Amino acid sequence: MRLEPAHEEAFTTMKKNAVDEPELMHGYDAAANWLRERGKTCTLGSREVYFADWDKAVPDEPAFDIAFPY
Repeated sequence: MRLEPAHEEAFTTMKKNAVDEPELMHGYDAAANWLRERGKTCTLGSREVYFADWDKAVPDEPAFDIAFPY
């Protein structure tokens, strides 16, 4: 756990079956492109935020976000 300053995030929600290449990189590209199109800069580094119970999640279920704080 870490404490970060208040910020906004650009993120895309990914399904469990998108955790592998190349689908994973499409998620990173989508969030990064959103930032770039709006002239924003990622300030704290990108991250993957897993919110599903991984063992119980089915492959086509939303399971994590790729987030870029700005």
